[in-house]
Amino acid sequence: MFLHFSILFDTITLIGFAGCGKTTIAPLLAQRLNYQWMDSDHWIENSTGKTISAIFEHEGESYFREWEYRWLQTISDSTSTVYSVGGGLPCQNGYMEYLKAYSWVIYLKTDFPTLYSRLSEAKESRPLVKRLSYLELYHLFEQRLVYYEQADWHINAQLPILEIVEKIVLAVSTG
Repeated sequence: MFLHFSILFDTITLIGFAGCGKTTIAPLLAQRLNYQWMDSDHWIENSTGKTISAIFEHEGESYFREWEYRWLQTISDSTSTVYSVGGGLPCQNGYMEYLKAYSWVIYLKTDFPTLYSRLSEAKESRPLVKRLSYLELYHLFEQRLVYYEQADWHINAQLPILEIVEKIVLAVSTG
């Protein structure tokens, strides 16, 4: 069991389904707070020399999840950092508890039709959309909600981006 002490955290982790805006919002939030920004998928791509799509296509999801675990091990000593993580990471093997032990966790809440529309626009770079039908993707979204809803805060990610950033700043500043 991980304990959650608000006075210890100066790190923030953004979670949510693919297409919710984590990778867009995280660097803006980091800039606003004068923090570093780290994206788990970017770290995996840099570490493996392969794109996430290529990893899923050639190595498979289990290989990708192994690299997510490796990334997760790097965050415990970080300070003043905003993390954005892949949509499935908080749903794996107790990873949500681990994230909550080292950071504030913010769920960027977005309805499924909006997510699907965003994902469809970037279909080639989104492994899930390339291999799952609309209905399969919706079921995956529903399965992940139970994990996302464990976040410290839920922020409506359909608001203007700068408003989302300010809502996150307000949430974490009031602990």
